[in-house]
Amino acid sequence: MALEQAQAALSTAQSDISSAKSSTNATSKNISSSEAAVATANAQIEAAKANVWKTSQDLKRYSVLVKDHSITEQQYEQALVAKQSADKQLQVLVDTRNQIAQQTGIASSQTEASSQQISSCRIGCEAKRSRCGKCKIKSFLYRNYSSRGWFCRKSSYSDRSVFTGRCTII
Repeated sequence: MALEQAQAALSTAQSDISSAKSSTNATSKNISSSEAAVATANAQIEAAKANVWKTSQDLKRYSVLVKDHSITEQQYEQALVAKQSADKQLQVLVDTRNQIAQQTGIASSQTEASSQQISSCRIGCEAKRSRCGKCKIKSFLYRNYSSRGWFCRKSSYSDRSVFTGRCTII
């Protein structure tokens, strides 16, 4: 009975290891995807920064030109709207990148937790495997230390000694 319980516990521990490994693999893939998304967002942010700079320069030029009445008020307003749009686009991209980076951090924490769970399960699995080894019946012949020189048999089962004959081996 104890052997069956130990084997069931070992099987459960091995299943826990398998589950933790699957979780770690899935989370690692999520981290890779998130890191790629952060790299893409960084590239988009750099392009948006260039666009903000360009629209800022255009707006400065247009503000001088509108004062000289070289352009219409409508052209100036279009440049102003383009600048505001570029600023908003940059802010959205930065916010998106930060959110992705935060998710990457969470996924990294999950991977670390899964790795620790795997280590813990391995330790538990080894302990349970050892327990299964102790539960197997082992028989040994021991020489009795009495003057008669009897031999007796000691069987150990689940850390309990079974005494046979007239000798006790602990």
